[in-house]
Amino acid sequence: MNKKRFNIIIEIAYILMGIFCIVAGLTRTSEVSSQFVWVFYALGIICFAIFAVRFISRRNMEKRNR
Repeated sequence: MNKKRFNIIIEIAYILMGIFCIVAGLTRTSEVSSQFVWVFYALGIICFAIFAVRFISRRNMEKRNR
């Protein structure tokens, strides 16, 4: 597996993990005794931020290599 394909797989994993965390936070919010819902939201935001940084750096690396 080449490095470009591996980076794309990692980016997809971060997107899926971010979506999962946000959905888990939304489902836990509806429960009456949910205390640490903010952890799910924080992890979701962190996953989306890491995805954005990796995506932008990969795009810039591809521009430099052309």
